[in-house]
Amino acid sequence: MRRAFRKMTLAALAVLYVQAEPEQGKHPPRGKSKWAQPQNRCKDNSQQELFHRLRHIGEQGPFVLQDDEALLLFALARVNGISRVLEMGGQDGFSARNFLEAVACTSRPAVYSIDIDPAAPRVGLKHHPIHKWPGHLTAADLDWQTVDLILLDGHHYPATIEMLRRVLTQGLLAPEGLIALHDTGLHPPPPGCTEPPHSCEDTREHTALVSLNESHLPTAWQQKRGWMHQPVERLVAQWLTKFDCNAEWQVLVAHDDRHRRGASTVRHGLTIMQRRVSLHVPQHVCDAGKFGRGGVGPETPAECREVQAPSGKCDVAASTAAAPPTVIRRTVEPARRHQQTAVTDQMGAAGQSLHLSFSSSATSKLGVVMVAWGGLWICWLRSYYTK
Repeated sequence: MRRAFRKMTLAALAVLYVQAEPEQGKHPPRGKSKWAQPQNRCKDNSQQELFHRLRHIGEQGPFVLQDDEALLLFALARVNGISRVLEMGGQDGFSARNFLEAVACTSRPAVYSIDIDPAAPRVGLKHHPIHKWPGHLTAADLDWQTVDLILLDGHHYPATIEMLRRVLTQGLLAPEGLIALHDTGLHPPPPGCTEPPHSCEDTREHTALVSLNESHLPTAWQQKRGWMHQPVERLVAQWLTKFDCNAEWQVLVAHDDRHRRGASTVRHGLTIMQRRVSLHVPQHVCDAGKFGRGGVGPETPAECREVQAPSGKCDVAASTAAAPPTVIRRTVEPARRHQQTAVTDQMGAAGQSLHLSFSSSATSKLGVVMVAWGGLWICWLRSYYTK
């Protein structure tokens, strides 16, 4: 009796699993895919489609992009509508697979991997390996079209600079294109090397142990210590701002140089660079007070104009001393408080409806399980008493 009850419970759970993953049985062997593939991936905006795109996560080798960094580049490509990618240093093809999934539903997807190693694999139909010296890249190698994102991960300064010269002077990077440089962070220092100058016995053959002093930061944040495991890309980032100085490059640094050790004990680091993009708001928008649903703009159109005018002054001085963390309390004017309360109520209503939708979804799944379990139980009773 107990064995039959166990079998029926497992069967009911299997029904629920099949409902959640209807195409699970069609998947390749484990290791190739982890998520069900929607019938039309480019028209399915559900989590199922997103997770299928990310099925390569967790399968990379030890010396390439980390999962968190791959997720950052994946999101960067999707959010910016990037369709054409050039990467230098393809290795085992993990980063190329990551980009292929990110650009697959764009109008003209293509990923180009330039590497002097002829063994660099091709990992997809839209993947185009280029086996040559990166400094000899031509427009023909890119099918005479611009690319939207460049990933630099070759750790070879002369080759990287030569390739960038060709790309930038021939206009092969889109006007608002992105350049990502990998391995720009610091690895944690040895336990015995905590104070500068470093004098410890622990050394690495090809890696420098450094202490960086960033005087523009508060005192407690000025010192950074660690292994500079790949200085080349850091130098390339600085060369780029001098070579293409009119671009006024914007920089986003994704490092853990203070070794707070969140999801990973070691962070290789990414630096994202982009030519300056204007966020100007036309004056007629301010004059009309069109600040979007729930948006609250400046008090007057003159303030809107003033905040966008060039100014040589800076109200926040460079901090040279560490300040203790403080809780900033801000007073809200009655009119604005009323508007914010209305927005909060709207968000609360939306959240409540979202909660109800999830609850109804969970209820429907529970109902499927109960019906399946009850049906199996009845079938077993019939077979038991008809023997």
